[in-house]
Amino acid sequence: MKAKTKYKLLKWTTIIGTLLYFLLVSSFFALLKVDDIWGNMFEKGIQNFPQWITLILYRILIYIPLPLIIGIIKFDKRYNYSSRVVIWYNWMFFVYLLFYGIYEFAALDLIFKVGIFNKLSSIILILGYVFSYAMKKPISFDDPANILNK
Repeated sequence: MKAKTKYKLLKWTTIIGTLLYFLLVSSFFALLKVDDIWGNMFEKGIQNFPQWITLILYRILIYIPLPLIIGIIKFDKRYNYSSRVVIWYNWMFFVYLLFYGIYEFAALDLIFKVGIFNKLSSIILILGYVFSYAMKKPISFDDPANILNK
């Protein structure tokens, strides 16, 4: 398979996988009735330990594991695990920001009164800085050469 084909496959897998993963984690938390624990936490603030710990667990599960898991998949033997993980994070954050932009633009936050995206941009900014610092080089997710470490 050519590098461009692998790159397109990587892009679409990330976009669809991120959406499915977000829905899976959110559905799991809904099945556990975490929304009952959270109650009116977004209006009044965190009032007890279970609200705080479940919110942190939810955010950790939303932001951290997916690229670490998908980074295991080798599309080509020429690039290493850390490069794959950073590229997956870049794409995942791009997808989150895209959905967040649509969510805000369509004023869905006012219709559904869901505040889960409120801190998304700051988390993405911080993690992006950490990854860029850790890798000591800028990584662009628009260039297939970065995926293949050329």
